[in-house]
Amino acid sequence: NASLRIFEKLAQRYFRSPDGRYKSFDQQDNYAAMRNYTRDGTVTEVCSYVPEKQSGTCGYSTNRNVVFGVEANGFTLEGSRYRLEPGALIITDSAGVEKRWTELSRGNAALAWQDVKVEKEHREAMREYRRIQREEAKRNAESAAAWQALAQNILTGAYANKSYQPAPQSVWAARVAPGGVAQPSGYAQSMGVTHYTPAPQMTYAQRQQSDELERFKMREQMYRGQAPTSFAEDARIKTDAQIRERNALEAQRAREQNLANAQSDLDQQTQQDAIDRADADEARRRADEAAKAERLRKEKLAAEEVARKRREAEAKERAENAPVEWKEGVVLCAPAKAPSRNSACHGPLQTTYGTLGEQSGSTAVAQACGVNQENVRSIGQSGGYMSFGCGYGIHPSQTMRNVPLHGDPPARLGVGYVDGRRSYWCPTKQTNVCR
Repeated sequence: NASLRIFEKLAQRYFRSPDGRYKSFDQQDNYAAMRNYTRDGTVTEVCSYVPEKQSGTCGYSTNRNVVFGVEANGFTLEGSRYRLEPGALIITDSAGVEKRWTELSRGNAALAWQDVKVEKEHREAMREYRRIQREEAKRNAESAAAWQALAQNILTGAYANKSYQPAPQSVWAARVAPGGVAQPSGYAQSMGVTHYTPAPQMTYAQRQQSDELERFKMREQMYRGQAPTSFAEDARIKTDAQIRERNALEAQRAREQNLANAQSDLDQQTQQDAIDRADADEARRRADEAAKAERLRKEKLAAEEVARKRREAEAKERAENAPVEWKEGVVLCAPAKAPSRNSACHGPLQTTYGTLGEQSGSTAVAQACGVNQENVRSIGQSGGYMSFGCGYGIHPSQTMRNVPLHGDPPARLGVGYVDGRRSYWCPTKQTNVCR
């Protein structure tokens, strides 16, 4: 189908706009398609043209009917004109704004799409990494504050009412001596049985606060993968040496966290520097492509100007070499005025005098033509003058009328038509007479 020829030229070709969007073309047996892509290669629209139906559609999830106009080296679609040029697709919108889409291979298009996707995924990963870092720092700060408050409360004895105190010495003495009066009721009389007395009871508000702190501590230990313990157990095992060891461990962890944060900042800066270099390289590449496109455009305009001047020169030369009509040079002789018998003969070369019908008249006519007498012929009367043909054509340009042999006596004397006058055909650049 003749209307598919432009799509045959475009088949399997990819083009990129100055702002990083893409188009591709495909041609099958019974339809042609144009696909529009985003910067990462996502298809946003497909326009199909079916020559058999002389119609087309554009869209993605929903379609709309469009009008295709196929030209010799391009096509029109929805008011825009698409023109194919070597290495580029020129798109001119309805407002007359022209954009140049650079051609590239399918592999280069796929690589460009992959680069955009990788860059997008990298930036999303960096955002998620920074979010996790912020949350981790917040949790660490909350945990450190809670542990500090807990250690302070234990050291100041705020939770002593949750522990148990040893029984007084008097109770121990009574238990050692069987039958002692101080022996509490209900206890076995055996050596080695430990007896504890409960500490004073806490208030309801104090118990609520203590229970909440117990639950927080156990959740914190389970979160860190440790076996949960109560504050009472911690109070029994914590000594000054253990507290110093805990403080040293926390300081070491803080130093390690600071080092990890510094390394993370360095990694982020390195990645950002790589992104900046890639952006700079892309900007330079685009600038180079734009400069190359502009240079090619100027070269094309210069070549078109040279071709136009050459065509004009060829047309002018053809016009100058084309044969045009040259009217025959004629001599008009006026009747003699008595008492003289001589007639004035006006010719392309000069005006002469002689008696017509005699030798002097024949000589005068030949001299007016500027030829020999055998080349002159009588062609009757025109406008009251005796007419003679000189046997050659005079130049058609009026600027040649003062040049010898190119005078036009009929025009000068007002004779509109000369019966029997011949026509000759020669190019206008010729300056001598036409034979």
